[in-house]
Amino acid sequence: KGSDWIADFAVASIDRIDDWTTILAERRIPCSPVFWHDRILVLVEDESQGRRLIELSVDGNESNVFISDISSQIRQLAITHDYIYASYLDEGFSRVDAWHVTGRRCPSVVLPFNGSVDILPFSTEASTRFFYACESFDTPQSIYEYDSRTRESTLWFQTDSANRRRSATIRRDSFPAS
Repeated sequence: KGSDWIADFAVASIDRIDDWTTILAERRIPCSPVFWHDRILVLVEDESQGRRLIELSVDGNESNVFISDISSQIRQLAITHDYIYASYLDEGFSRVDAWHVTGRRCPSVVLPFNGSVDILPFSTEASTRFFYACESFDTPQSIYEYDSRTRESTLWFQTDSANRRRSATIRRDSFPAS
C-alpha cells in the first residue's frame, strides 16, 4: 500500500497441509506472529495505538490484547515457559516487563544498572530462562541470564573493562529556548 511493506500470514494443521487459513492479510510490517501455548500472538504496529501484542483466533480475529498498557513502543520480546517479557524505553531508561501466560502483568525484571538493554534472540516456551545484553557509558557490555522462576539475573559474560578509566553519570537537563 503505497510505500508501506505489508505481509500475509497463514496457518495449516500438520494433518491437513493443503488447507491453509489466512490469519493476517495485508498487515503493515513490522508484524511479528508468535506461537505460544497453542495461541497466536502478534506484535502489531498501528498509527493510533503504537505497538501492541495481540492474540488472534484461528480465523484471524483479534480475541485479546495481551500487551497494550505501556506508553512506549515495544522493542523486543522474550518468551519463556510461562512468561512473555517486553523491552521498551520508559522516559529514556530501558525496562523489561513481564506478563504471565494468563495475561496477568508480573513484576518487572530488575536490571543490573541503567543502560541500554537488548534481549538476545533465544525464545522457546520450553525454557524458563532468556538472555539479555546490557551496556552503558561506564559499564562494559555484559550478558545476563534471567531465570523466570527465581526472577534473578546472573552475569554470564562481560567484556574487558581495561579501556574504561573514567566513570560517567547520566542526568536529565533542560534549558530554556532563546
